[in-house]
Amino acid sequence: MLSCGVAAECEHGLVSTGIERMKVCLNGGRGRADHPAVPLTPAELAASAVAAVAAGATAVHLHPRRADGGESLLPTDVAAAVTAVRQACPATPVGVSTGLWITGGGPGGTPGGCGHMGGPSRRCPARLRLRQPVRTRLG
Repeated sequence: MLSCGVAAECEHGLVSTGIERMKVCLNGGRGRADHPAVPLTPAELAASAVAAVAAGATAVHLHPRRADGGESLLPTDVAAAVTAVRQACPATPVGVSTGLWITGGGPGGTPGGCGHMGGPSRRCPARLRLRQPVRTRLG
């Protein structure tokens, strides 16, 4: 049963009896301009991860940052963020953004980006269509 006491059933007859796993995104593409408490440094990410896990999160997703606060996929920045979170929450899975825009390419970046994320309009992934429906069995 869900917290409201009702089992959820999809159009395919798959039933979920409630949330069993919850992943928290600690910062996403947001920065200090969006809110002064957005965690950016490895220490801030670790502290936010501890609080999220204490509140019920079972996995953590984060966007590593450079020293200037910008998103980064450089190995040193990723290692610093992931190491800090893993040390603070050793039993919790940690995922890192793989957004191509972070590197300056693809959506939102400069070559091949799309207008949805601030880059030039070219092969926008929002135009992609799946050929078959995606089905997931919960539980």
